[in-house]
Amino acid sequence: MTNVRQNWYPAILMALAAAAPSFAENAAPSMETFAKLPLAFERNQGQADSRVAFMAHGIAYSVFLTKQEAVLTLAGPEGRSNVLRMGLASANPNPAISGLERLAGQSNYLIGNDRTKWHTGVLSFGRVRYEGVYPGIDLVYYGNRGQLEYDFLAAPGSDPSRIRLRFAGARRMRVAADGDLVLTAGSEEIRFRRPIVYQTSADGRRTEVGGRFVLRGANEAGFQLAAYDRSRPLVIDPAIVRSTYLGGNGKDIGYSIAVDVKGFVYVTGTTNSAAGFPLVGCFDCVRSGLTDAFVTKFLPTGAGFVYSTYLGGAGSDAGFGIAADAKGNAYITGETNSPNFPLVGPFLPPGGGPQDAFVTALNPAGFPIYSTYLGGNGTDIGYGIAVDPSGNAVVTGSTNSPNLPVLACFQCVPQGGTDVFVAGFTAAGVLRFSSYFGGAGNDIGYGIALDANDEIGITGSTTSINFPVAACPQCINHGGRDAFASTLIFSPPLTLKWSTYWGGSNADVGYGITMDSPGQAWITGFTDSVNFPVTANCVQCVNGGGQDAIVVRFNFAAPAAFSDYLGGAGTDTGRAIVETVSPAGGLPVAYLTGDTTSVNFPLVACIAGVGCAPNGADDAFVAEYTLAGGPIRAFSTYLGGQLNDAGRGIAVGMLGEYVTGSTASHPFPIVPPCTQCAYSGGASDAFVTVIH
Repeated sequence: MTNVRQNWYPAILMALAAAAPSFAENAAPSMETFAKLPLAFERNQGQADSRVAFMAHGIAYSVFLTKQEAVLTLAGPEGRSNVLRMGLASANPNPAISGLERLAGQSNYLIGNDRTKWHTGVLSFGRVRYEGVYPGIDLVYYGNRGQLEYDFLAAPGSDPSRIRLRFAGARRMRVAADGDLVLTAGSEEIRFRRPIVYQTSADGRRTEVGGRFVLRGANEAGFQLAAYDRSRPLVIDPAIVRSTYLGGNGKDIGYSIAVDVKGFVYVTGTTNSAAGFPLVGCFDCVRSGLTDAFVTKFLPTGAGFVYSTYLGGAGSDAGFGIAADAKGNAYITGETNSPNFPLVGPFLPPGGGPQDAFVTALNPAGFPIYSTYLGGNGTDIGYGIAVDPSGNAVVTGSTNSPNLPVLACFQCVPQGGTDVFVAGFTAAGVLRFSSYFGGAGNDIGYGIALDANDEIGITGSTTSINFPVAACPQCINHGGRDAFASTLIFSPPLTLKWSTYWGGSNADVGYGITMDSPGQAWITGFTDSVNFPVTANCVQCVNGGGQDAIVVRFNFAAPAAFSDYLGGAGTDTGRAIVETVSPAGGLPVAYLTGDTTSVNFPLVACIAGVGCAPNGADDAFVAEYTLAGGPIRAFSTYLGGQLNDAGRGIAVGMLGEYVTGSTASHPFPIVPPCTQCAYSGGASDAFVTVIH
C-alpha cells in the first residue's frame, strides 16, 4: 500500500517546502511543543560523515545537506525507512555553504569512553545558504514548525529555467492534473505543490506569474514560467494547501477550529441543514431541533472524516468553541435551549432559564466522555474553551443568571447586568471551579486560553466602570464599551493575577486570545475608536475608517508591548488569534482571522490569484504578525469568493494555518484534497482552509 504525503510545498524561486510526516499513533504529548520549535541545522564538526555540511532532524525524518544534494530519510511503515536524494543538475559543483541565523545553545556528542571521538560545542543555525548554485541564484534551506523548507532566490536578470531538480530514490515521477509534482519513493507518495509565483509592484500590488512543473527527462524536473519583469525579483505568497466546504442544504457556520499533535483537525459550529450535512461515525445522526451544533473531525490528510456528528436537542444549539488534547479528545462549548440536550457523566442539571451554556467532551472516535449544561435561571452562553495536557478544560462566556453554579470562586455572586463566567472541569467532567467575573455593567467573555503554567487568559468586552483590574496598564474605562484582558490562577480558589481595560472613547471588543510563555498574550477583536491605544511600534497607527480589527500583544509585567489597528475604510473585525514561534530564533508569531468589507484592506503577500482584491461584499481575511526585529505584518490577505465570506476560527498545525468560517460563495477557493469539493446549495456552508 502506498502512503500519500501531501505536505511538500514547492514554488519557483522561492519556497520548495518539505513538511514532516504525520505523527505516529504513539506520539507523546510533548511532541506538540517540539513541532512548534524552529528546525535546527547542526554544523558538521566531526559528528557525521565528512561529506555532510549540515544536518537537521524533524519529526519522523532527517535531512543531511552535502555540497551536491539534500538527502532526506523518511520514516516508513513498520520501522522501514525510505531515502530520497534531491540534487541540482548542471549546477555549481562547489557552492559556498554557510549557516545563517545562529540559534541559542549547542549540542554535544559524548559517545563511548574515547574522549578523542567526542564532539562538543556543535553550533546550530536557523538557515543554511548555498551561494550561486546557478548564476544569480542561491538556495536556502530553513525550517517552519518542524518542517523542512527551501527557497531558490533569483536575482533580477538571472535565468530560473536553468533550475533542474534531480531525484534519486524515486521509482516514479509524474505531474498530476492539479499541477503537483508526485514522486513515489518506496511505500511513500510525496507531493511537491505546484509553483505559485508573483511579483510586487512599487505600490504594493501583486501580479501573478504563471508557473508549472515540467519533467526534464529521467528523474529530473524543472519549472516553466509565463512572461514576467526580469528587472524585479519573483516572490512566493502564502499558498492555500487545501480547502473544503462543509455543509448541507441549509445554513452552516464554522465557529472554531483546533488541530491536535497528530494532525487531526476538529471543527465546531452550527447548522440548520436537514439534509446533506456530512455525517460519519455520528453518535447523533439526526438534526433534532431548529439548529444543532456540529462537531467534525478530519483525517490529517484532509481526505476524509474520522467522525462528523450533530450535537443538540429539540431546541436551538450552537457550538462556539472547540479545543483538542494530545489523546485525540475534543472539548466543545456553546449555547443550548434544548430541554433534552444529550447529557453524559457527572453532569450539571439544566439551569431553568431560557438558555444554558454547555460543555461536551468527545473521545477520539467521537462519542461523549461527558456532556453537561452550565447555567442558572437566566441566559448563559459558552463562547470559548481551552484544555491543558491532562484534559482539564476551562470555559468562558456570559451569564445574567443570579444562581449560576459557583465553586472555588473569585466572585461568588453576580456583579451587574451581565457578567463573564469562568469555569473549569476535570478530564472526567467534574466541576473544579466556577465563578462570576465582572463589574456593575455588562461584561462578556469571548476568548479563553491557557499558558504553560495553566494560567487562564480571558478577553472580551465590558461596560463596567468597576471591572476588576490588577497591575493594569489601563486602569479605567475609556468609553462606554472597552475590551479587556485578564489572567486568573486556580490555586485554589480562583484568584486574579493581572487585568486591564484596553480601548478608546468608542466601542472596543476583544474576541480572541492566545497565550505563550507565562505573562505573554495576544488578543484580537475590533475598535470603533479613533483614539484606540496604539503603541509607538505600531504598523498601522491610525484607524482605517469606521470599525477596524485590533491586534494587541500584552506583557503582563508591563504595558502593552504592541497595539495596532488592522483595517480599511469598511468594517473589519478580528475574530480569532493563535500563536506559535518563528522558524528561526523562536520569536512569537501570531496568526489571526476575521471578516472585512473594506476594498482597501491592507494587503501584504496576499494569496496570489485568490486574495489580492476583494471578491464580494464581505470577505474573510487572514494575517500574520511577527516580532522579528520589531512588530511586522508578515502577510495579510483576503480569503473568499464573490458572495459573503467570514473567518471565525484559526489554529496552527503541521501544515500551516487552519481557518474555518462561513461562505456563501461558489466558487470559493477550494484546493484538493477536499472532503466536500462542491457547494451544498444552502444559505451558507462552513469552510476549512489550510494556508502555508
